Amino acid sequence: QVSSLVAQPYTSYVANFSQSGTAAPVAVELQNTTGLSFTWSRNGTGVYDITPSSPYKSGKVWWMIAGRGGTSDLQVFGKYVGTTYSRFLNIDTTTGVAEDVINEGHVEIRIYP
Repeated sequence: QVSSLVAQPYTSYVANFSQSGTAAPVAVELQNTTGLSFTWSRNGTGVYDITPSSPYKSGKVWWMIAGRGGTSDLQVFGKYVGTTYSRFLNIDTTTGVAEDVINEGHVEIRIYP
């Protein structure tokens, strides 16, 4: 538990999530030291956004997102992080078609001063 004693140079949002059909992803927050709230939405088939309650500073955000869909060929990919939202996709890696099923997803968003 030494890492809990060391101050990090960033704040972070960490969550697990799932999604099905035309619903927005459902997130289970594991940690949020950012002071922001995050809204998850479905933007189209296999296209999803995570929107912070206040814009990020340009060039001060790092994020990692991963996950799997209903089958082993469905994978979650990060597409874009800007100042007002982060976008990710759920794609069938064999056909390239976007799909609306995420069984297990994980995200960490780090915000630097």
